[in-house]
Amino acid sequence: MAPLQAGVVALSRAPKALWSSYKRTLDANPIRTKAATSIGAALVGDSLAQLLSRSSSSSGNAAEDWRYDWQRTARLCLFNAGMGCLGHYYYGALDKRIGIAAPKSAGTVISKVAIDQLLFSPMCTLAFYAYKCTAEGKPKEYFSELDKKLWPTLKAGWCLWPAAHVLNFALVPTQHRILYANVVSVAGTFLLSKAAAGDFSKGKEVGLPSGMRRRSDRPNEVLFDGVSIKYD
Repeated sequence: MAPLQAGVVALSRAPKALWSSYKRTLDANPIRTKAATSIGAALVGDSLAQLLSRSSSSSGNAAEDWRYDWQRTARLCLFNAGMGCLGHYYYGALDKRIGIAAPKSAGTVISKVAIDQLLFSPMCTLAFYAYKCTAEGKPKEYFSELDKKLWPTLKAGWCLWPAAHVLNFALVPTQHRILYANVVSVAGTFLLSKAAAGDFSKGKEVGLPSGMRRRSDRPNEVLFDGVSIKYD
């Protein structure tokens, strides 16, 4: 076999080999593997958020003074690691208690999405801001953070996660739901990390969290599909 052909064959087999390796690791250490993929999602999402924050700066001095905030990324990675561990038990509990007779039926999927978005998501958001304020040494600011950011953050998430979780609960096997959610959550982590760095402004209409961005009239803000995000 020619070297070029051998290289092409090896590259074509790489994704399958990587997926097989992931599944073996997941079977051997499910909680650690899910925590690791959650850390990876936080790392990618927050890195993207910070880099986009830099590129959106209209001031040359602001761009020159920009420094990557490793502490912020580390805090988010630690939070996501905990969420990956929690998610392992959470998804398992949902499957054991909701729609056992017809796990893929429309009623079961809708019930799981409703529980996720109306109960689990608000609880996780409350926990995130408690963790953020504590990790930053500002526990007394927790309630003011909630007053400014809780409702806008939830509305931003509701533009993404209900549709994503319809597919998750309808099509994705239980053991792979954390991985699926982590892939989707790169967009969600972008919003979450910007909530940690700036403010979701009250009174702004929340749109879909896609990658399309446009400048606002204020140099330190970017309108992220209708969410006014203030950069520090």
